[in-house]
Amino acid sequence: MELVSPARIRVYGDTALFTGRVTNTAHHLGRRFDADEWTTDVFVRRQGRWLCVLSHITAAATA
Repeated sequence: MELVSPARIRVYGDTALFTGRVTNTAHHLGRRFDADEWTTDVFVRRQGRWLCVLSHITAAATA
């Protein structure tokens, strides 16, 4: 994934939210798939480490 917009990070105590627009390329059964997506990740701090507990990806709107 490549970040193509400024990331937005918000911290609420031991929980943090990351939102950003990304592009990526995947290959499956010899076919190439390109995607332009928004991703949101939720992190929690446990024992001094940030752990991702949820990720959500949705297609970016096309013009």
